Amino acid sequence: HVMGTLRRRKSGFWRQIFLLAGSALLPLPAGGGALDVWHWRSPLPQGNALHDVTYGNSMFVAVGDNAIIESADGLNWTNIESNGNVYLSGIAFGTNTFVAVGSSGVIQTSINGVAWTPQTSGTFKSLFRVAFGNGNFVAVGQARGGTGAIITSRDGVSWTNQNSGVTKDLNGVAYGNGLYVAVGLTGTILTSADAIAWNSQNSGVTSDLFGVT
Repeated sequence: HVMGTLRRRKSGFWRQIFLLAGSALLPLPAGGGALDVWHWRSPLPQGNALHDVTYGNSMFVAVGDNAIIESADGLNWTNIESNGNVYLSGIAFGTNTFVAVGSSGVIQTSINGVAWTPQTSGTFKSLFRVAFGNGNFVAVGQARGGTGAIITSRDGVSWTNQNSGVTKDLNGVAYGNGLYVAVGLTGTILTSADAIAWNSQNSGVTSDLFGVT
């Protein structure tokens, strides 16, 4: 019985080898092999982690690890090709422009949520979130041995570094009631009326803060 099982296993093994060898000899289609391009099939439309979502120009756009997806109704989503393999952690919409931010100071912009253009942020610190308010995009992120990153832009294309005054990562930012608010590690809270001068506030906690809205 044992020898019979071994013979069947060996026979199956060599059958697989012959099948693989035969497939390797088949001619490839002109212009490249069938395996040159891969597409997500399960889950659809893609399977990478998503980190943030916004709404603008009659569509939802979500971003994540090498991922941009868009939807008109929040139910049916389409995978969008980003510019290179990038980790995107935040997105906002303003002045008819989507702005996505991510690792190593990556910024990409789009008018329609489908065609994206890389922009120069002026920082190599990773950016975690971006918000729009009072005519300004404000992105926040890593301290990376210096001060927590804050950069601002009126159009999403030209960016200016601002001094946060704190040596903590800034994880979230929002605008409301005439005030920008940024939050970060160990209870850090910063506020600004103009997105340029930032003031530390007492949060009353030492826990890390990751989001504000």
